Order: sequence, then C-alpha cells, then structure tokens
Amino acid sequence: MKRWSMAGPTIMFAFLIMQSMQYLGCASLAGKAGTFKFRKGVRATEYYPLEKGWAWSYDVKVFSPDKGEQSVLSTTRVVEASENNRVLKVGRQTYTYILDNKGILKKEAGYHLLREPIVKGASWKIDVNGVKGEVTITDVHAELTTPAGTFTECVVTEEKVPELNSLVRTVFAPGVGIAKVEEFGLVQGKAVVLRTALLRAYTNPQRENI
Repeated sequence: MKRWSMAGPTIMFAFLIMQSMQYLGCASLAGKAGTFKFRKGVRATEYYPLEKGWAWSYDVKVFSPDKGEQSVLSTTRVVEASENNRVLKVGRQTYTYILDNKGILKKEAGYHLLREPIVKGASWKIDVNGVKGEVTITDVHAELTTPAGTFTECVVTEEKVPELNSLVRTVFAPGVGIAKVEEFGLVQGKAVVLRTALLRAYTNPQRENI
C-alpha cells in the first residue's frame, strides 16, 4: 500500500504536530485580523502572510481508536525569508514554501498549498510519489471562531486523495494564516475525523500584542 511521505497531503498535520508530544512553546496573545473584503485578483499571501517573525500556535487533537483523543500544543514559526523562499520551523523540523506566480508552493510536496486565482470551485492536481489527488477551493466567504478570535471572509480548501480515502480541510483567515485544519479518513469503513488543529494565538512581527 502506498503511503504519504512527510511531504504528502497530510504534510499540514506533519507540519503542525511534528514533535507534538512535547510542549513547543506559545505565540502571542490572541487578537483580531484587520478588515478584509474578498475581491477579484486577491493574492494567496493575503491569506497566509509568511514574512519572517510570524508565528502561530495551535491546539491539536489526535483521535485514535485505541488511545482515544490526545491533545497537544504546537507552534509554527517563519524563521527565514529570502527572495521567494520561506522557511517554517516546527520543533527541529523545517519546511520550505516557495512564493511563485501561482501562489504558495510546498517545496517538499511539489504542489500548491494555495493557488491563484482564488475563486470558489477552483482546483488543481497533486501528485506525490505517484499518489494522486486534488485540491479544491470550496468557500471564499467562510466564518470561523477560534480561541484567537473570530475571522470572516476565510478561504477553505479541501485536499482529496481517493486512493488513501483521505480528505484534509484547511481554513485560511485573511491577514492571519491557517486558522483550522481537519483531517478525515476511514476507520472500520466509517468516515471519521482523525486530527484537528485550531488556532490558539498568533504573532504578527509588524504589530505588537496581536
């Protein structure tokens, strides 16, 4: 059976919970994003600011039939920003994103986390080590409440990998970044939530006490 590497569709969870059985620190206090109105031609980086100094902390829950629910705290930081490359760090692991003319590309996975044009129904193919799937933008006006605040005009994407019976849903809050991630799979033939990550707090390096 083919399995995803760390750069597969579940990279977002690998990204959020790598070293997750340890305490990884905390970002700043919760706050609110600025006023944002969806418009034609909006850029991917407006939904995921990746300048050096940005940081996000997440409440991560992992669900297991054997161990039940486990909760951990995970923190993601942008530690390097050079030209179009962005290096993000979780624990001892680093991941590189490339800001290209189509959006935000996950270098390790080889496909876009978020791709332009950002419109409801837009989709793009993914292929990691021969395992194929598709990412679709399912909403551009979503609202989400987290411990970090309530966010409107959010973009929602769904990564579907039929071969693995996998679906990863990601919510991007404008001016803030990833606010929620959910991974779904099949357990004993039933669709269940395997993991969730909900934004607890974030740090904007251009403003204090966000």
